[in-house]
Amino acid sequence: MRLTFKGGILYMALSLFSLTLVSCVEEPTIPPVIDAFSEARIVNVSSNVSQMKVTIDGKVLHSTLNVLKSGSASEYFDIHPGKRVFEIFDSTNTSIYKKTIEIISFDRTTIVFDGFYSPDELVSTFAYLEVADGLVYVSQAPKSGNAHLFFVNAAATLDTLEAMSYGLQLSFVATGDTARVDTVLTTALAFEGTKSAGNVVPGNYQVIVTGGTTYTDTLDLGNLTAGNKYYMFFYGKPNDLSVFNNSVVPPPIRSRDLL
Repeated sequence: MRLTFKGGILYMALSLFSLTLVSCVEEPTIPPVIDAFSEARIVNVSSNVSQMKVTIDGKVLHSTLNVLKSGSASEYFDIHPGKRVFEIFDSTNTSIYKKTIEIISFDRTTIVFDGFYSPDELVSTFAYLEVADGLVYVSQAPKSGNAHLFFVNAAATLDTLEAMSYGLQLSFVATGDTARVDTVLTTALAFEGTKSAGNVVPGNYQVIVTGGTTYTDTLDLGNLTAGNKYYMFFYGKPNDLSVFNNSVVPPPIRSRDLL
């Protein structure tokens, strides 16, 4: 009787332990995996690649990447984060550049291809730089009634002309009974650097650009409209700049839970 009683207790204990294990296994202990995504766009401000096609991991992810002329930008497109292989083809569909670029989850980024392309690697300065636009789930819109303004120095070394830093003097040009010019921002802009003049009032602007003691130019930026983001890409010859004035409507906020 004593052995039978002990055996019964042992059986009940094992049964309860087994039920506990089963109930633990059935509990959802791993949170669901979110399918991460990012957004990117491409800008062509090369000195001599007049037209490019861009593939990413061998695919054209957006129609605007098929023909991207110098001084132009693609639309934003979705891209999976991680190390992605970007390949550039010229107007003859010849591959001229290939680079692995890491895309960060939930980032919105502008990838800029600049410089002078040559098949001679000792001469070529063709490369890329990134301009961080923020996170896809955070608004990048300017304050109500204002505009955002960014300057990007993409004027790479060309022949014997070395890339340089520039001094910028941004001014608001008021018109009316008495025209006046009000300085808004004075700053330096290094090669492949970005400077922001956020939340400026809409209207006409100009910027005086100086490079050392040899280069000075006054560039008309036109009329900035409230609600937009403006990117001023300096490119071409470092001592004779071209400017790509790129107006962008800030993309909407997106949820991280949905692709």
